[in-house]
Amino acid sequence: MKMIVEPNGAYSEQYYGFTKREVKLILPYIRNAARHAENMVEHYQDILESGEATDRQTTTLAQWEDKMDFFNSMIAFME
Repeated sequence: MKMIVEPNGAYSEQYYGFTKREVKLILPYIRNAARHAENMVEHYQDILESGEATDRQTTTLAQWEDKMDFFNSMIAFME
């Protein structure tokens, strides 16, 4: 992992970047997390579509959708 420091006015911003080797190592774990998030989204959507979802389950569905989108965007960026 490499740390990149860019000056930004009076402050410096730090970014962390992965090498290609590191990306190959962590990509299967990210894909696994994306599949899990997709399964959870399907689970909560089934509950919502059946009309038995509580407010808490609806909120949890939105959170899992956000996680799924995040993981999918990471996968798309890494490939």
